[in-house]
Amino acid sequence: MSNFAAAASEDLGSLIKQALGAHQQGKVEEALAGYEKVAPLLGGTSEQIQATIHSNLGALYMQQAEYEKAQSSFKAAATAQPSNVSLNGYYSILLVS
Repeated sequence: MSNFAAAASEDLGSLIKQALGAHQQGKVEEALAGYEKVAPLLGGTSEQIQATIHSNLGALYMQQAEYEKAQSSFKAAATAQPSNVSLNGYYSILLVS
């Protein structure tokens, strides 16, 4: 791994931790901004990380009554980790809503 790739990976990890921390502390706007920033950058991460970030983003969008964005996020989470029954359930609920 090149120094640039390692630095980019470290930066992404730091951004993910910041978003997760904000979410755990109930800082909704900060968490949303963090998740929205990292979501497009998740391509090289594990399925679990991708699913977690997209699922958390979907949950926050639901809290904000942004159902189309929530649906898109849960779809991305279910696509990243198709064997996760919970993620597929959230996505299914939004499809029939």
